[in-house]
Amino acid sequence: MQNLQTIENNLSQIPIWEKIPFFYSERYKAAREQKQELQSNIAQLEGELNRLDPNWSIMDFSTSEESAAAQKPSPTLKPTPSPTPTPKSTPTPTPLPEYVRNASVPDNAELTAHWDDFMEELKKTTLDPGGLTIEQRFKIIEESAKYIGKYSYRDDDHPDGKDCADLVKELYKAAGISLHGNPGKHSTSDKIAENVFDNGWGIDKKDLQPGDLIFWDSIKGQGRWKNIHHVGIYLCKDANDTIWIIDSTGSEGGPAVQELWGENKRAAGFKVYGYASPRNIN
Repeated sequence: MQNLQTIENNLSQIPIWEKIPFFYSERYKAAREQKQELQSNIAQLEGELNRLDPNWSIMDFSTSEESAAAQKPSPTLKPTPSPTPTPKSTPTPTPLPEYVRNASVPDNAELTAHWDDFMEELKKTTLDPGGLTIEQRFKIIEESAKYIGKYSYRDDDHPDGKDCADLVKELYKAAGISLHGNPGKHSTSDKIAENVFDNGWGIDKKDLQPGDLIFWDSIKGQGRWKNIHHVGIYLCKDANDTIWIIDSTGSEGGPAVQELWGENKRAAGFKVYGYASPRNIN
């Protein structure tokens, strides 16, 4: 049977993404169960020993040879020369897929104003097994050039326009991902939110990468996800740490690139609710 230290070592060598709640790998589950079983057995044994002899010591179980060895003076060890430190390697950026390398800069002034920042951030993308690929993140942003400044906000006067959820759903569709919005003609931000958060795809703001989602709630909410009334897409962060997003609002007249708004206080009744990174599960 493996000892507790061996199991601890095995657990520490399992990659972090195999330890994410709801996505535990089989080997992580098995190692955790082994550890819990061994700890339980140790606790039972210690309890029985305490019952039989409250003054027992672990030394009571050492062999005579071990006891004798413990009483011998330790030999004087010669100092080991310090090894020459190995210089740290500089992390290499994530190689961009061929599709991304060969793609042209979109013909859209609003988007190209932030294109360099977007591409630099894309190179630093952290790949997560099952998560969005670099090519999918690129396609989401690339597709937005077809809508930014070219569509109105969908309302009674512009039935063919794009509201926030319509836009997000179309951009993800171009990357081969269904966000499971409303089954009818138009999607809604609360249905998208219900899908991504119920699946455990919420993330922290510091972990945002191009193509991830941002949700806003409203003071006019009507329940758990009915509070969500707006959704947008994270584009990039510039040299001044300003976050830029792609969303569609009535105030901007439809799909547009703008600074992240409603983060610290409500704007027109809306405030940022949370962030999410959908996965490749359709």
